[in-house]
Amino acid sequence: MTRFLIIVAVLAAGCEQLKSPQRLSELEERVEKLSSEVATLKGGSAAGTPGEGSGSESAEPGEHAGSGSAEPGDHAGSGSAEPGDHAAEPAAGSGSAEPGAATAPPSDAGVTGGSDDKADRALAELRELVAKSTLAQRGGAKPGQSPPAASPAAAKPAGLPDPPHWSYDGKTGSPMWGTLDPAWHSCLDGKAQSPIDIEPRAGKAEPIVFHYAPTAATVVDNGHTLEVRLGPGSTIEIGKAVYQLVQFHFHTPSEHTVAGERFPLELHLVHQDAAGKLAVISVLYDAGAESRPLSAVWSKWPRKVGGEDKLNKPFDPSELLPETRTVFRYPGSLTTPPCSEGVVWNVMRRAMTDSKAHLEAFTKHYPHNAREQQALNDRKIE
Repeated sequence: MTRFLIIVAVLAAGCEQLKSPQRLSELEERVEKLSSEVATLKGGSAAGTPGEGSGSESAEPGEHAGSGSAEPGDHAGSGSAEPGDHAAEPAAGSGSAEPGAATAPPSDAGVTGGSDDKADRALAELRELVAKSTLAQRGGAKPGQSPPAASPAAAKPAGLPDPPHWSYDGKTGSPMWGTLDPAWHSCLDGKAQSPIDIEPRAGKAEPIVFHYAPTAATVVDNGHTLEVRLGPGSTIEIGKAVYQLVQFHFHTPSEHTVAGERFPLELHLVHQDAAGKLAVISVLYDAGAESRPLSAVWSKWPRKVGGEDKLNKPFDPSELLPETRTVFRYPGSLTTPPCSEGVVWNVMRRAMTDSKAHLEAFTKHYPHNAREQQALNDRKIE
């Protein structure tokens, strides 16, 4: 009983220590030391405990007491289970524990030395508390919570530090992206990077089949560009692959060039398939007649970075495309960190226009948000 009271006191003290992350390692060491002491005390107590049967065999690790020697994978009291056999059904009132669920403490019935068992339970609770708190401090779930499920839309895994700041110029500009974060190494050493200069020659790119439809749209200023997030309902087909249109955004001046010529604006329609692979359609914009669909977007520019505003009417992305929809196609990458490769790029061969006033208004927000040209290397443009 005394040992039980001591452990409870340690448990209470441990709860206070968990408030100080720097002392977690010290607490873990104390738990290990306490566990060893309890095991020693229990060993001495068991040696002289009356009522134990003599001549019983010592169970090997993993064996059940009272049974013969069980081969790995055997069930106690049963023959060897073939692969795929089901384990014995749980006793009535008990269910299969979910991953991460706390294991119920063992019953006192039929166990000698009740105070030792209580000590074990108190120690187990202390161990569990330390483990959960350590996980929370190291970037996992908070005590009592399950780790968050992975989400493709998550900006970063829970518990990890925010990605480093990046920009298009200066010390955090595009030539330095690959040095800002190890996960962005492709920005520095990738061999299939975007954007590129395109030679305007005949190609053999398979036509894109468009299934665009008006959908809800939200305009967001994300701090690097103006982005329009679209509801589901618009897809494209490239060969046998089907991609869902997720969002479109802008770069000024254009990131891709054609025969060295740069355009005032480039629009990227970003698509994703069921496996997460990306296909981007690039539309180059020149100064000229006003674009009616883009007028609706410019009028909803949020008042501050990080802000958003919804369009009053469903947006039809097909109105952003030229009538002739042939493309230059090549394998490339994202043009922003982490510069991931494996992106199917489709640069429209025909340009669109928007008014000079609109183009100048965009540059007041983002005077320059275009990555520099990348080497073509051994890639071919269809």
